[in-house]
Amino acid sequence: MLSNRVKNYAIFAIACALVICSLPGQSMGFCALTEPILRTTGLSRTTFSVIYMAATILGGCGILVSGRLIDYFGIRKSLLLALPLWALTLFCFGSCFALYQLVHYAVSWEIFSAVFFLICLSMMRFLGQNVLPLLGRMQIVRTFSGNEGLAIAIYGFFVSSSRGFVPQTIRSLAKYDDWGHALRVLSLSGLALFFLILFFLHNRSEVEPVQLPLKKKVQCKQLPFVSKGQLLKTSVFWCIASALCMNEFIGTGTAIHIVDIFRERGISENIALGSYVPLSIATVVAGFFFGKLMDLGKIKASILLMFLAQFFGLLGLDFSQNYGCVMLYALSMGVTWGAHRVLLVAAWSKIFGQEHIGEIYGIVYFLSTVAGAISVPLMSLFRHQFGSYFSLMHILQLIVISCTILCMKKFPA
Repeated sequence: MLSNRVKNYAIFAIACALVICSLPGQSMGFCALTEPILRTTGLSRTTFSVIYMAATILGGCGILVSGRLIDYFGIRKSLLLALPLWALTLFCFGSCFALYQLVHYAVSWEIFSAVFFLICLSMMRFLGQNVLPLLGRMQIVRTFSGNEGLAIAIYGFFVSSSRGFVPQTIRSLAKYDDWGHALRVLSLSGLALFFLILFFLHNRSEVEPVQLPLKKKVQCKQLPFVSKGQLLKTSVFWCIASALCMNEFIGTGTAIHIVDIFRERGISENIALGSYVPLSIATVVAGFFFGKLMDLGKIKASILLMFLAQFFGLLGLDFSQNYGCVMLYALSMGVTWGAHRVLLVAAWSKIFGQEHIGEIYGIVYFLSTVAGAISVPLMSLFRHQFGSYFSLMHILQLIVISCTILCMKKFPA
């Protein structure tokens, strides 16, 4: 029999692997597939963006219900259902051309691709962007209760260390525009995790939470959670949610169009995708910093620093003709994602407790998912109407400044 401590750290490793496995459904992983899909399917960038937006919103709607179901059924049962669905979705999406041959006599490719992509992308966004990362983070928060900030920072180190190389890895798997091959290979990771969870995630009630060493631990004053209506009326909720939604809007929109955005500034595709390496390094370092702030109860400072990093990220993107500004964009967005990961997971349990954490996550994930979904076609629309992405970047800078001022006034000290 394995000791409880060994099981806890094995579960920690599985939680990290869950997020890595789910990256094809997340913006940072899917961005490496955007250009190959457009080249091989013949879809226009605007049509693809609208499908992506609709799929993301549909996936976000599902998390509102699934968050409450996760609270009811537990993490293990939810994972054992979600992982086979994830593997099946990747395999089907990667086999779209073969599946089309079965119905090509009855429907045109344009109709088939739009409907099929919408269904598969909805499942990919629902499971990859929402459910699997949520389950992994919930397991870490519950396993390392009391030291969530440090635990999430360590978790972020392992995830981000691999995340920086995922776009390049997917791109190499999708060589010669065979993106279907990349997805079919990645679907095997979901099945591997399924069997690991069968072994490690049983009899969880026998496993005691792990206490990580901290020099100083500060308990935040918890607010009671009674209903969605009361939650949505608190300024604390909206200050944190606005920071997360803005980050999702900026991060998702720029990730999906990153190659085209940098191409507009004369930057090559290799440099565009390569910017995720310093971005991920910055995410790791920032994760430890914000994790420490979270364990010290400095939630307001974390939000304000996150907004500041968003502003400098947009500024670097605006002047990305200069390679130094490309690095400014990458490092600043890395800081925002480091803050995003810690705030998304640890802030809610510290403020509202863990009894309804699945439902709270569901609401926040839905709002941030919708923000990310809207950003993709909106950036494409600005590119089509005004010939540039950067008029929207200037508007976003003003919104970030406004949100910063509001949070300074509304968030309690």
